[in-house]
Amino acid sequence: MRQSTKVGSLDVRVLDNGMRVASWSRLLFDLAADLKPLNLASVIDQVLQLGYCSVDELGGVARRLCHPSRRGSESFMSAMSQRGDRQPVESHPEILVLHGLLARGVPVEPQHRPLQLPNGTKIRIDLAVPAARWAVEVDVHPRHNRPEGVASDKRRIRQLHRIDWQIESVTDEDLLNPEALFDELATNYRKRVAVVAA
Repeated sequence: MRQSTKVGSLDVRVLDNGMRVASWSRLLFDLAADLKPLNLASVIDQVLQLGYCSVDELGGVARRLCHPSRRGSESFMSAMSQRGDRQPVESHPEILVLHGLLARGVPVEPQHRPLQLPNGTKIRIDLAVPAARWAVEVDVHPRHNRPEGVASDKRRIRQLHRIDWQIESVTDEDLLNPEALFDELATNYRKRVAVVAA
């Protein structure tokens, strides 16, 4: 529950059943008072990725509501500042890997622009450093564990190898020890940079 004396027309949306609830941008601002930074970043990206609101709308709610004495203001501004204008990721595991790699100096970007594979398929990579042709695929959705999903992922990686991309695959099990995973990925990235530069 949350009480507020500042609820404007931009802070409310009306559901099909007539119920009035917080607009998506206001909801994200209010959640900033309660969520840990990584969880807030994840929720913001999820709402943006689903198209429920825009970065401009989030900027608008920040301008209207952020104040040193208002709970969550600092967290909200920090989350928006850190994400910048990058593309949103599609899952919490992706934001976890993104933040872990950025903290280690790996200039990874999410939802890299589409790549055309030799077989004509266009794909999007979860996280990538295009200049080094190095990428991370966060394969945690259950479909990746099914035989057809495993086969599809392997075909995709073979196609990426043909256009000289190095692909790192991250699974649920890898995320059980995220710090070790991020260290390993950062090491692999630096080795890749050395190879590309040679």
